[in-house]
Amino acid sequence: MSDEQRNTVWRFAIIFIFISLGFLAVLGKIIYIQTVERSEWMKIAEKQVPTHRAIKATRGNILDCNGQLLASSMPQYYIYMDTRVPALHEKNGKLFNAHIDSLCTDLGRIIGDYTTQEYRQLITSAYRQNERRLKLSKNRINYLQRRELETNSLIRLGKYKSGIFFEDQHRRIKPYGLLASRTIGSINGEKGIGTAGLEKAFDKELHGVDGLSSLQRIGGRNELVTIEEAQDGMDVVTTIDANLQDIVENALLTKLIEKNAQWGCCILMETHTGYIRAIANLDKGND
Repeated sequence: MSDEQRNTVWRFAIIFIFISLGFLAVLGKIIYIQTVERSEWMKIAEKQVPTHRAIKATRGNILDCNGQLLASSMPQYYIYMDTRVPALHEKNGKLFNAHIDSLCTDLGRIIGDYTTQEYRQLITSAYRQNERRLKLSKNRINYLQRRELETNSLIRLGKYKSGIFFEDQHRRIKPYGLLASRTIGSINGEKGIGTAGLEKAFDKELHGVDGLSSLQRIGGRNELVTIEEAQDGMDVVTTIDANLQDIVENALLTKLIEKNAQWGCCILMETHTGYIRAIANLDKGND
């Protein structure tokens, strides 16, 4: 064996010895933790209770026979600001001072709950007090308002630099107002459970399956990690025709006023299929 080959063998032998020692050290540490320190670590683990949060499934739509929306869940948002974010306080608040004016101007113009000056006073006071959850909107804002706010130079930096974040809520709306309202039904706003009409009859299908997330500490920050994705609710297509429903309701109302009746009901059925195309029930009110 030449000297060069002998040196190569020695190098590999030394590397192998170091790797083996490292492996034995790791194995020894694992055994030590599992035996000697086990009880101590188990006590710590018992205190680390994961915080689980439900991911709400989006409720399905109710449609008429032509695909027009009779009831739908529209996303709306609350906007908050965490003024404790480190990036806002670095270099004597350089980032905060550079963007506070444009932020307050956009909040005043797009949301309008306060004037630009009032927003400045509100945010500056919370910034000095390191407020964790400053509410920037009295009421929920819609998707278009959110998109417009996200063009702001500070908000574009993301929640970990700007401290601004959105919390979504879903509001059940009926685009046609009171049209076929009784047939469509209603839901319990807080629980999202159907309480009348089609909303109740098809509650399981419309509701969907909620998902699950866990609040975990990642990279020094609390992050919501999705464990199970939400399954959105299915759409329900009815036999109702919104155009015919409008005609039927107006015709019934006209006749009830003419006869000064206490109540009235009108059902429009497609005879060769048996489909109900419109159904209206009206009672005489105090007016």
